[in-house]
Amino acid sequence: MLPVHTKMNKFIKQFFSEQAGITLVELIIAITVMVMMLGITSIYLPTYRASQLKRQAALDLNDSLRFAQSLAASPESGDIEFYHWHYDEDDNLIMITDDSGDNERIFNFDSADKVLVVTDIEDIYIKTKTPVMYSDEALTTEAVGSIQIYHISQTDVDNLYYKMSDN
Repeated sequence: MLPVHTKMNKFIKQFFSEQAGITLVELIIAITVMVMMLGITSIYLPTYRASQLKRQAALDLNDSLRFAQSLAASPESGDIEFYHWHYDEDDNLIMITDDSGDNERIFNFDSADKVLVVTDIEDIYIKTKTPVMYSDEALTTEAVGSIQIYHISQTDVDNLYYKMSDN
């Protein structure tokens, strides 16, 4: 049995010999496979990017709602009765304020020009010291409805949504 370094030297010499190389047919097949993979990637890339933008918008929406809930559950909320989560359709942003209307935080959708939010929930009131969400300022009616997120160029494909139900 030959030592490993001798086998390696033999392989290297064989690789660089005059008869080593690839044929024209092998080269054509390799280029064809690469072109096909590039074509498939370029076809599905816009769909992938659109789904990632929708997913990020859904995460932003969820983060804003969870942030409002964490403010309401915070022991530092003091005399505040509720926090108000409001979706502004014109500016495509979410505002979270306390019951006096002071701005606590504004969430902008990163791709407001590419993402469309359609909802029947524009206002959510979260009672402090509880995670309960209401649709009215009097905190009497639980919030129900859905928020759908569309990509503007693909409004009929895989829409993401956030749903609140009274179940």
